[in-house]
Formats: sequence, C-alpha cells, structure tokens
Amino acid sequence: MHFPTDVTSRLFTVLGQDISKLYIAVAIRNFALGMVMIFEPVYLYLYFDRSIPATLLFFAVIFGLYAFIAAWGGKIVAALGPAHSILVSFFLYLGYFVFLLFLPISPFFLGAVILLGALGMLFFWPAFHTDLTRFSSAGHRGEEVGWTAVMFLPYVVSPLLGGIILTKLGYEGLFVSVLMVLLAAAVPLFSARRVKEEYEDGFLQAWKRVFSRTNIRETVGFAANGIEIAIASYIWPLYMFLLAVSVSIMGAITSAALVAASLFMLYAGKIADTEDRGWLLNVGAVWTAFSWFLKYFVHTPFDVFLAHIIYRTSRAAAGVPFQTFFYEKAARREREADEYIMYREIVINFSRFLFFGLFALILFLWPEFGLKSAFLAAALFSLAFMLLGKLPNLRPRAI
Repeated sequence: MHFPTDVTSRLFTVLGQDISKLYIAVAIRNFALGMVMIFEPVYLYLYFDRSIPATLLFFAVIFGLYAFIAAWGGKIVAALGPAHSILVSFFLYLGYFVFLLFLPISPFFLGAVILLGALGMLFFWPAFHTDLTRFSSAGHRGEEVGWTAVMFLPYVVSPLLGGIILTKLGYEGLFVSVLMVLLAAAVPLFSARRVKEEYEDGFLQAWKRVFSRTNIRETVGFAANGIEIAIASYIWPLYMFLLAVSVSIMGAITSAALVAASLFMLYAGKIADTEDRGWLLNVGAVWTAFSWFLKYFVHTPFDVFLAHIIYRTSRAAAGVPFQTFFYEKAARREREADEYIMYREIVINFSRFLFFGLFALILFLWPEFGLKSAFLAAALFSLAFMLLGKLPNLRPRAI
C-alpha cells in the first residue's frame, strides 16, 4: 500500500516535533478511554440502581452543560492552543474518573463528575478538530482523515483489555488502569509549543450560528451525526449488558468490530479524496441505517457480534467522507475555522441533550418502549448524514 509523504510526515515524524507529540498523546489517550468507554454506561446504570432513565439523564446533563459553556470556553481553548488544550483535557479526564470511582462513597461527587466530564470534552474535541483542520491538506484531506485510524489503533485492542481487567479486578482496577495510562498520555505534551488560535464569537453570536436558517442543512447533519454516535457509545453498550453479554465478550466484540472499521477507514480515505466522496457518504449512510435496523433484532452474543461488525464497517464508510466534508468546510473558513468548529460542537451536544433527555422521559413514562427503540431512531439519524454532502437524485429519469 502506498503511504503518501504528506501523511506519513505527520503521523510518523521524529518525536521532537510538536505534531508528532500530539498524535502520540492522542493515541495513548484513545487507548486509555477505549478500555473503559463501553463499560462506563454499565457502571453508571448499576450506580443508579439499574435505572435506565436516570443513566440517560446523567449523560444528557453532561451534553447540555458542554453545549452551554462551549461558547465561552472557545476563547479559553483558542488562547491555550490545540496541544495545551488537549493536555488540560487529560487532567480533567483524570479528575472525572477519580470522582466516578468515588461515586459509591457519596452522591455529592456527582456534580464534580458532571462538571469534569463536560470540561474534559470541551478542552479536547475542539482542539483536536482544529489541529486536523490546520494540518490536513487540500486534495488529500480524505486520505488523512482515513489515516487518523493510526491514532485510533490502540483503541482497537483496549476494549478487549478493558473487559479482561474488569473481569479480574473490577471497576476499581479498571479505573486505576485508565488513570495510569492517561498520566502517560500527558507526558509528550509537556514540551509542546503553545500556538494560539483566534476565536471571536461571543455567547449570543455562537448560538445564532446554531439557529441560523443559512446553516440549517449542516446543523441537521451535525445533530444527526452526534446523536447517532452517542446512541452507539452509551445506549448500545447498555443493551448488550441487558442481553446478558459478559463484559469480557463485550470487549472482544467491540475490538473485533474496530479492527474491521480501522482497515476500511484506510480504503474509504482514498475514495473520500475523489469525486465519489458523496456517493460513498450516501451508501455508507444507508448501510449504517440498515445495520441499526439489524441491531434492533439481535438476541444472542453471536447476533451482537455480526450486527456490530456490519455497523462498524458501514459507519466507517459514512464517517470518513462525512468528516472530510466537515474539515473542508472548516478549512475554507480560514480565520473563522475555530468558530465553525465550536458551532459544530454546540449543535452536536445540544442535540444530544435534547434526545437523551426526551428519551429518558419516554422510558420513565412508558418503559414498554424499551431501550432498543433508540436503534430505530439511530437508523433515521444515519440517513441524515447525507445532508453534509450531495443528496442522491431520486427523481426518475425521462425515457
């Protein structure tokens, strides 16, 4: 396989260069969070005395808080610069998992968990997307987005390892392991240079972008993408647990699916740099919707395995061109790239807040709807990915 020079120079440069330090730190961070991410919703579900509405409401509050403070936080993140902002996020995540570990001791730690969870996302994701926007190159952006799979390679094995640690040592051992790896992730960034960004939006201006009629198509596309990812990250693991899938099997299934997705991301990245990008996005969106429909009918661990493999591969087909469209739109805004990225973060997390809050209320009032009804919603949201590209022409051709 051909490794483009401009891509490899970013991913495999010597350790003394700042971009290399950033990629290494993010790869280690992904390994840490990959060990715990699919088990975190289960931990909170057990903490809330097996209440699904309370668990969903917990995540809704974090998403809502992030969306609310993002407009103000954008100035702080820009002043710190991508590398230092990501470094701060690591320590916020450290605090988040420490207080998660202490939750059974006292419910008073719940407020700290919510605040640190929202701040951790605020300091990481805008900085991460800003970095990829600045360092990716026009004409090769899709391939470089596909090659971000390299940063997520540690994430492939970490769910399997996390399941093993959880089985042997419990949540205490898992959280301590995550904390140790997060500390290691911070080390490469201590010597990174501080590169400031410019962020001009005030609170009202940032929210005006969200509700602007000129942005309606992108707003719906970003909202759908954000909600679908949240369903996959928080509701799907809960459903696997309710199906009595053991944590070790959950980890193995997730790792196997991520292997398939990572390999496909490299192929999808090449297509995303051609005129077929819109076609790939549309096909991937349809197949992602179909995979969610399949997930609605799973009953056994083997069903879960097959459905999740199909989902992860389909999601990679949709995700790479979707992200490529996003980074190109951000890059074209040049000086306003930071404002555009933060607008996207507000849209994603505000929509997650609304969906998780509404879904929690529905399950509280009508529990017969069941957790898997969210999968049908995810199928519909998947189709909305196409809004960021070129919608397929469904009109019949004249004969």
